[in-house]
Amino acid sequence: MASYLYLSTNEFELRMMLLAQMVRMQTPTQQKPDIIIAIARGGLTIAHYLSDHLGLPVASFTVSSYKDLKRTDDLQMSFKIGGRLNGQNVLLVDDVSDSGKTFVRAVHYLKQVGARHVVTASLFVKPGTEFQPNHFVERTEAYIIFPWDLFESMKCLKDEWLAKGTPESALRVEFVRIGIPPNAITYFFSSYLVPVPGRSS
Repeated sequence: MASYLYLSTNEFELRMMLLAQMVRMQTPTQQKPDIIIAIARGGLTIAHYLSDHLGLPVASFTVSSYKDLKRTDDLQMSFKIGGRLNGQNVLLVDDVSDSGKTFVRAVHYLKQVGARHVVTASLFVKPGTEFQPNHFVERTEAYIIFPWDLFESMKCLKDEWLAKGTPESALRVEFVRIGIPPNAITYFFSSYLVPVPGRSS
C-alpha cells in the first residue's frame, strides 16, 4: 500500500527552522551563499522561508520532472535565470530530492551561468535518490503532501483511487486516513464540484 505524509503548516515551519539552522551552521565559510535560488514550484516556499531566516535575496527557475503524482525522466527547463551569476555562491533549494535528477541538472545549469559554489538543500530526501543535498531534514519513502500543493495532490489522489475502484463514498475516509484535516476535506469536496459522500443534494 502506498504511504503518504501530510505536512501541516506548523510541521513545515518546524522543519524549516531546522533546515535554516543547518545551512547557517554547517555551510563552510568559503561557500556561504550570496543568493538563494529555488527550483520552482516546490522550492519557492522553501526559498521564501530561508530568505527570511538568512536575509538573502531569492531567484528561481523551473525544472519539471512530475506529471500528476508520477515522476518522469523527461526534465523540462523553463523560466531560466536572466543574466549570469558572476561568481556568486548559490544556495539551491527544492522541497524534496526524489530521483535526484532535478538537482543534478539544476546544479549543472547554475555552474553554466557563472555560480562559484552551489550548496544544495531540501526538506526531504527519498531513499533511492542519486543526489543527496548538502542539507536536508528528513529521509522518507512516503509521497509528501505539502501545504502549498494540498488540493492538487487531493485531486490527483481522488482520480487515482477512483481509477483503482475505490467507491466515491469512501474518498473522505481515505483522506482522513492519511491525515488531511476535516475542514480541508470539506472545502475540497465543495470547491471542486465533488459531492460530499453521505450528503444528499
